[in-house]
Amino acid sequence: EDKGQTCTLTLVDDDNGQFKLIGSELTKAKSTDYETKTTHKISVKVTDDGSPPMSMQRDFIISVIDKNDPPITPVFKAINGLLKFADDMAIVMENSRIGSRVGVIAASDQDKKQSLTLTLDDNAGGRFSISPAAVCTFSTSGSLCTSTITVSAALDHEINYSHTITVRVTDPSSSFVVKQFTIRVQDVNDQPTDIVLTGSSVDENAANALVGVMSSVDDDVGQKYSYTLLSNPGNAFKITGNELRTAKSLNYELQQLYTIKIRVVDNGTPALSYDKSFTIAVNNVNEAPSKVIISKNEVGENVPLDTAVGTLGALDPDNYGPAAQQKFTYTMLQPAGGRFKLDGDQVKVA
Repeated sequence: EDKGQTCTLTLVDDDNGQFKLIGSELTKAKSTDYETKTTHKISVKVTDDGSPPMSMQRDFIISVIDKNDPPITPVFKAINGLLKFADDMAIVMENSRIGSRVGVIAASDQDKKQSLTLTLDDNAGGRFSISPAAVCTFSTSGSLCTSTITVSAALDHEINYSHTITVRVTDPSSSFVVKQFTIRVQDVNDQPTDIVLTGSSVDENAANALVGVMSSVDDDVGQKYSYTLLSNPGNAFKITGNELRTAKSLNYELQQLYTIKIRVVDNGTPALSYDKSFTIAVNNVNEAPSKVIISKNEVGENVPLDTAVGTLGALDPDNYGPAAQQKFTYTMLQPAGGRFKLDGDQVKVA
């Protein structure tokens, strides 16, 4: 009631340093958070400059007005995934089936009862999907929503050993946060997909002859392979390392084609195999005649010159097969003192 007096304001209780006085203005000394504390109680003392000085003290309740908080940066968790991993260190196996679960994106918000929407700004070229409806739980500490990340396209470690996705979390007020996650593709053993054989034929009459060298087609790099014969008619062939060879001398006149089956096994974990059939042709090789024969080997005495004694022929392995019949040329090496001569394939008296 005194006029002309000057009053001094003192903040007796600042609610643990939450507020401060600058002159006669009350300001915040620390940030206020509606989700943490909705009201604050302070106490202010006013003292005049009279003689003697007089003072009074009064308590005030300050209410915090709630405002929308943006979502908190999400976390990639291994919940429900096929592989376990630390937060934000996602792993998925290559060749995972479409629809396989990688894990969940967990997004939170300090605001209570906020239903958050989780979407993919970047799905790594269509390789991953996110469940369209987030599962949300609400508590006194805020809101928590999760969406599942699944595989939506083929994953190949040998082509890309990791992929990046971008997740957007949006609240009902359109406030959002965006975060990138790296998903590592874990290598698994791939099955060989083909066997290549450099040769497909071999000459007859040659044991241990090289048919061809084998190699394998496999997505995995640096694998070692072993080869075995699953089907080997007549035990005609053998495998030495990565070489296919004849196990014995083959005869074109008896058999011209062999169908075999080869299995390749890699050294991955677990070891995987691939089987393939091959047709091997036996090449015809000219063989020497084995015997000369004559239709008649006697002649009467005193017969006229040029009398035919007999007709020559020859036995030749090549004439017992499907190839064209051989033709022969004859040469007389011992004419019996000049008594006989050859006329084509005929032996005549000379």
